[in-house]
Amino acid sequence: MKKIPTQNIAHLRETTPHGNALFPLMLYDISPDWSFEERIGCHWHEEIEFLVITKGEALVHLGGAVCPVRENSICIIPSNQLHLLTCERYRRLCHEIRF
Repeated sequence: MKKIPTQNIAHLRETTPHGNALFPLMLYDISPDWSFEERIGCHWHEEIEFLVITKGEALVHLGGAVCPVRENSICIIPSNQLHLLTCERYRRLCHEIRF
């Protein structure tokens, strides 16, 4: 299990803009390289994030906690919280909404 660092995390800040002033949110389909378990790398941002788990099971690592999530669940990631998501290989998993 990956331990999330709790200090010196400025370099893990995500700065990608999500949406624009007229439509301030973005929807992402989480299905990157399926050959490894980490689907969303360790990062943090000022936006609130909603993960909608559409298939399978995963682990959301949030701060110092590890939370299991499964199909048909929603996970809300507060702003400025260091997090990552891991799951089984070769699985389409979830949608991410960030604003």
